Amino acid sequence: MSSPLPVSVRPARVLRVLLGAVAVLLVLSVAGQFSRFVLDHGRLLGFVEEFNVDLENNIPTYFSGVLLMAAALLAGFVAWTRRRLGRPFGRYWAGLAVGLAYISVDEVAELHERAISPLRAALGADGLLYYAWVVPAAAILLVLAVVYARFFWHLPWRWKGWFAAAGGVYIGGALGVEMIGGLYASQYGIETFSYSLITTVEEGLEMVGVVLFLYAGLMYLRAEGLQFHVRLTGGRDRPAVESNEAGEVDARTEAADEHSRAAAPSPS
Repeated sequence: MSSPLPVSVRPARVLRVLLGAVAVLLVLSVAGQFSRFVLDHGRLLGFVEEFNVDLENNIPTYFSGVLLMAAALLAGFVAWTRRRLGRPFGRYWAGLAVGLAYISVDEVAELHERAISPLRAALGADGLLYYAWVVPAAAILLVLAVVYARFFWHLPWRWKGWFAAAGGVYIGGALGVEMIGGLYASQYGIETFSYSLITTVEEGLEMVGVVLFLYAGLMYLRAEGLQFHVRLTGGRDRPAVESNEAGEVDARTEAADEHSRAAAPSPS
């Protein structure tokens, strides 16, 4: 006979750990770039490249990719549970999951970087639009803002604040600081310590935005009374997801939800 094993995740602890990890990565990146541009030590046995937040195939890149994929999985779980419970807006959460999964892949593979030169040549872009991929990205964001307006409007006020903060911080880094970096790069180039600081702010805001989304998503699940249990069955050590009935995720709103909702923090 097997019994369900609850998977306990504390959102506040997740927030602290992930923000701490982001801070460490940013400090190491700045230290490496200081060594490179100020002390004229450009490698330090590979340390500089391995922790440069503006390079690909290194620790910060993979960390960002994992963060984004975790956010995609969380959004997908919310979408799945809402569909099973017959609650509205499941498709919107599913759309978020797909979008976040794509951004995770793009973060690692840098797919958008391949569009910069062709778009720059086609648009004659310079200055703030030097990294010309921001033009179609901004257009896509406008379309998504219109499509998701109803979904956002129906969120409780406390979650409007948290998810708006997460999205605002992420977009502020990915587009806003990227445009500032483009303006600087078009005038002074990218091989300077100042430019490395701009990219550090950009990548830092992106990572913090995803961390805030994860925290808000976990708090949202808790306030909704959604629970996750795992049962370890005897069938060849195969794990199964379990609920109160026949091995499914238990996603239910309990009568005691009011206590959880009251405990949820309000956005500043």
